Amino acid sequence: MLAKTPPLGKPDFSTAEIASAVDDLPITNSRVGLYAYLNAALGARPLTDDMSLFNYLHAKYQNDTQSLVSDLIISSFDVLANALQQSQSQNHILCYRSFIANKLPLLITTLSGSFAPMTSQVYIQMALRRVDVHPFPPLSSEGDTAKNEVLKKSRQDFVQACVMFQLGDGQAFHSVMGEPPAQVTPRVTRYNRQSLTQQCIANIHRVEELARELEGMNGNAGAISGALVDTIQHLYTAKETMSLRTVCNALSRQMPLMDVIFQYAQPADVLSPLCSLLNEWTHDEDQSEFQPPYEEFASILLLVLAINHRYQLTEAEFGTFLPDTFIMRFLSSMSSSIPTGALDDDQSKQLTKWVQGLYATDEQGETNGISDETMSHCPPQSFYLLVPTLFEQSVQACKLMALDINTLKGGLEFLLEPFLLPSLIGGLSWATKHSWEDHGDSEILLQMLRKLVQPDSISGDAKAMHQTILAMVARSLATSLQELQRRQPKRKDVFPLIEILQSHQDSQRSGKGSAVELAEWCATPEGGLRATVRSIVRGLVRWSGQGSINTMAYNYKHQTITVALDMLGADEVLAVILNELIAQTRAGSGSAALEVATAIICAPSPLSAALSQANALMQFDQATPLPISPRRTMRQVLRARLEDNKELLRMETERVEALVRLGRRVEAQLAIPAQLTMPMTNLDLGDMNITSADMQITGADMHMTGDTTTESATAAVDPDFAAAMDQSLQMDATNISDPNAMSLDMSNDLFNTQDMNFDLTGASQQHGNGQMSNEDDIFAGLEMDLGGDDFDFS
Repeated sequence: MLAKTPPLGKPDFSTAEIASAVDDLPITNSRVGLYAYLNAALGARPLTDDMSLFNYLHAKYQNDTQSLVSDLIISSFDVLANALQQSQSQNHILCYRSFIANKLPLLITTLSGSFAPMTSQVYIQMALRRVDVHPFPPLSSEGDTAKNEVLKKSRQDFVQACVMFQLGDGQAFHSVMGEPPAQVTPRVTRYNRQSLTQQCIANIHRVEELARELEGMNGNAGAISGALVDTIQHLYTAKETMSLRTVCNALSRQMPLMDVIFQYAQPADVLSPLCSLLNEWTHDEDQSEFQPPYEEFASILLLVLAINHRYQLTEAEFGTFLPDTFIMRFLSSMSSSIPTGALDDDQSKQLTKWVQGLYATDEQGETNGISDETMSHCPPQSFYLLVPTLFEQSVQACKLMALDINTLKGGLEFLLEPFLLPSLIGGLSWATKHSWEDHGDSEILLQMLRKLVQPDSISGDAKAMHQTILAMVARSLATSLQELQRRQPKRKDVFPLIEILQSHQDSQRSGKGSAVELAEWCATPEGGLRATVRSIVRGLVRWSGQGSINTMAYNYKHQTITVALDMLGADEVLAVILNELIAQTRAGSGSAALEVATAIICAPSPLSAALSQANALMQFDQATPLPISPRRTMRQVLRARLEDNKELLRMETERVEALVRLGRRVEAQLAIPAQLTMPMTNLDLGDMNITSADMQITGADMHMTGDTTTESATAAVDPDFAAAMDQSLQMDATNISDPNAMSLDMSNDLFNTQDMNFDLTGASQQHGNGQMSNEDDIFAGLEMDLGGDDFDFS
């Protein structure tokens, strides 16, 4: 029932009056909410933008620094344990382990600027006591024992990094871990981002060394990642394409390392300069050599396409480029051939030159090869746009017996050279879309695929590029070949190709579920995908009640929510969450269900992260409007429901109460202060993905980071309704049932809240009524200049 009776004598009630009649439930603030957030942040392309993460932590914990640090550490290990119980690949586990060993100590160091001396050490000790590194039954299988060892090693890496960042003493940490420190612990030098950048610029081969060190779990990944991004941006500005080739080759060979780099940078930080260079590439027909520029272009293009494939980026994440730029045209037509009648004169001449270069033979039947003349009249951008057409015409010529199949295979060998190798992406993508039945050229296509997928010989440099390319085409090409095998089951030459491709299919971290997972989620009894979402909310609420016990993390994949939003839409998913919220409230778990529902709705998304970087892209002078997704978010649906007073009056009381309470929590969690502040620390911000420009972002600019809601939608909110939504969140300690809960007062400035007393024994925080000083505010001082080289690399 509504807590208050709306005013009498009115034929209708405003949304503000309806909202004011709903009392809130006690606020539960457990590690489960942060666990759900980190699952979304690390489960696919890393969404660990520092400003968004600090916004989230501040809104959730306010001044409860003890719970903040403790939950952040414990939830990070929970997320790693969850990935291990799902048997995710080692390439994916790298992302979680690196977050714990490299990113987590940086975050705590930033937060510790306002802590009293030794407070960080005490907080970390308290968290380490609760970190379970043996959640898997030790005698069940060798695999479970290995998983426990991964957790144990990650805890050791985390402690060593904390010592390096001077967050505490190693002996003190090991005393609560119940084990002695490692007998031989090599001394790790703390790197400095600016120093590393200068080293890379002076000696580009230093990049290759640092790329290998990114796999290290010693706390230096932030500085290394920042230096690599800075180096790319510097080389773009200087147009040093030869050095950029070295950088791009080092990264494209080890794509899982991008999961580490993007914990400290946005994709656009890397892609925007590289794509700008590809778009601006100058082709001089009078230069003496053409193969080296083609090779440099190929290396840069391969890294761009590999990043795009790994994370299935949207245009907003990619950067802001006009549709007629090379990179946008190539991405939109990568697998599409051009009808010969639609080719312009230049394209016809260029295509003819490439056909002659690949397939023309001398008297001995040997091909002449790709000459400088072929490349001189064809900029690399034009070549890659013509590749699908080149493949189509080659197959057609073989089919008409105008081109011998052996000559075709001999010509294709040239495409396995490093300076042309990325052309396989467009060529094999065209082959994937090409029908196996309609054209009568299956045998030609299969021989072509065998030549390109499993070449007889390939050089060392080209082999690494070839592996990266196979990872990009493996899933779709294997699916196409499986269809051919189904249609022609007696063929013996298809399965070997499928087998090769299947070994390369674990190459994406896009947030989309696999076909097997999708089938499993949709087959859930009593509702399919809706039942799966309901089960997630129910499971997280149940686990929340066990939060004080060292239990295995709830088996959760945020991709399930992403898929549900794609297939069902935000309206349907929100309806499922609301129904479960109502059911849990009836069962006495309403506070925990509110925390879980809020965490799911406020989980980071790729689009919100891309929007938060919109201003940063202006340095590359791509001044086009950032694309906005037309798909509504759950927050937008929730807000629309709450603004419809007539619909609210028609609803059952329980549903109105659930909507209003959830709306309050979501808005409170995503609220962004007029100016974000962070503590002054001895941390070089070069290690973080925060720049001095970021620190001056106003509230209006930063409103984009919390959600994809547009400014116009925000401005449309009834101020009376917003006030009514806020008023019931003004809670004191008497309303809080959870010992780790917080008090929210949305009428006050988020950064001038109450004093707090640190309770180092683990008891609940006691909130006073005094004015909080900068020493107490864990986020104070971000607007100050934190730049400079605080640490020297040696």
